[in-house]
Amino acid sequence: MNKVEGLHHLAISTADMKSQIEFFTDKLGMELVALYWMH
Repeated sequence: MNKVEGLHHLAISTADMKSQIEFFTDKLGMELVALYWMH
């Protein structure tokens, strides 16, 4: 399997933003660098 070196942009629509942020940061080890409220 190829190693992911980076991810430039990810847009997610969810009813539970807190759990999504926890999943991507805690489980996948990603870093949240910005959060924009669109609606």
